[in-house]
Amino acid sequence: MIPIHLVRPQSLLLTWAASLLLGLGVQADAAPPEPGFSFELTPAAMQRIAPLDGVALLDDDTFQDALRGVLRDEKLSPTDQVDAFYLLHRKIGLHFSGYAAIPPGMSYADVFSEKAAIMNVYREALADLNLSAEPFATVALKSYQGGHSVRLGSSVLLAALIDPPEAQKLLEILSNPNRLQRASVPPIVAHYVAWSTCVAGHRQHAEALAGLIPVVPLEEVREDFVLAVGFCNPGPALLRMLEGFATAQADEGFDQSVGATLTVLHRHLDKDAYRDAWQRIRDASKDVEWSVPLIDKFRNGPPPRGGMGEPPPESGSEGWMYKIWDGFKLELREEADTIRWGETFFDTTQQ
Repeated sequence: MIPIHLVRPQSLLLTWAASLLLGLGVQADAAPPEPGFSFELTPAAMQRIAPLDGVALLDDDTFQDALRGVLRDEKLSPTDQVDAFYLLHRKIGLHFSGYAAIPPGMSYADVFSEKAAIMNVYREALADLNLSAEPFATVALKSYQGGHSVRLGSSVLLAALIDPPEAQKLLEILSNPNRLQRASVPPIVAHYVAWSTCVAGHRQHAEALAGLIPVVPLEEVREDFVLAVGFCNPGPALLRMLEGFATAQADEGFDQSVGATLTVLHRHLDKDAYRDAWQRIRDASKDVEWSVPLIDKFRNGPPPRGGMGEPPPESGSEGWMYKIWDGFKLELREEADTIRWGETFFDTTQQ
């Protein structure tokens, strides 16, 4: 597992994060926040998960036992179970609230793929429960209507874990650019849709996501969708779709979704085919002077950390990095981190 919130060195907070991330929306001079979040979770879920130890839950068997216990507890409603699932994720740092911490030596693509692989292990471990995802699909749709993006995302992922065919129907409903854009916090919903696609393992839905990539307005959402398609073992047709997207996007300039596409192409194509695809994408970017050097970093495959760069020397080359989704602001403090989406959403993680 990736114990993101447990092992991150405090030196990262105090040394390079404030200076490096100021330009990405971090408010380094913000007042110390109160731990908590802006969204509702059921008391039953919080009471069930609060006593559990986050360090112990990093063990796969312990996490699976805790989740199985939640899903078998007839006293918990489906909403309670969804919220408990979210809180289990929160205990081990696998929840998503608009930013990601990138461990030393890894890129965001690595983090995304490893999280998806972990959840696929859990999916296999839960198969013997023979549960239906229908109650969680109902929770998801009510959460969409009620503007609860965190519960919506968690219910979609839980549905994908326990009943992939039923989850496919839910993913089809949500994988609509207009519906995504109308969600209370679109990047959170889109991230869980991408992640759930990896867990459910549906090639058909991966194709649907590939078709959405060019019309999604947010850069990091496009990146998540590209990585989800790449995780689902895309065939030649899907890879051509991704290359076509990256070529069109490169004509406007390099962004993280182009980098993600090159990463996926490198994973699935042989050396010569990848170099040809890279050249076509580079050629499309030739009129965007600042973009070409960034694409050049991918000539022989993804550069370290996916081209995100490295922390300043004073923090050491092994420092953690933060990736912040468009529209969010991250406030870093020694005692707590707070991520915000406008005036309506915040999530504070106590250190």
